[in-house]
Amino acid sequence: MTLDDIKSLSEKTRSDGKRLFGVCEFIYIIAIIGIWFVGIVGGIGAIFAIKEMGIWFGIGIGLVVLVICFVNYVIAVLTTHIAKVMVHTSFASVAILEHLNKPNTNEVA
Repeated sequence: MTLDDIKSLSEKTRSDGKRLFGVCEFIYIIAIIGIWFVGIVGGIGAIFAIKEMGIWFGIGIGLVVLVICFVNYVIAVLTTHIAKVMVHTSFASVAILEHLNKPNTNEVA
């Protein structure tokens, strides 16, 4: 690869990485907001179920909501953070490539 190819690759990598990182942050925030919404609605539903249908039915609803929120949180964290790690790995790879291909200024002529 020539230095121009490496420079072009690093610019594209940084641009795409920045975009992917932003998308991951957006997806993570939306997922967390959704989890809070499901948790609050499920908690209120569990309280009403305890009042109207009995303690065990309300506890069952509460446990189902807890499992749903937990699974959604795990999926949100794993998917978005794996993508973030991929972005950082890509940046590190480009930095190593740039470092290895820069002219050596320590050589004596």
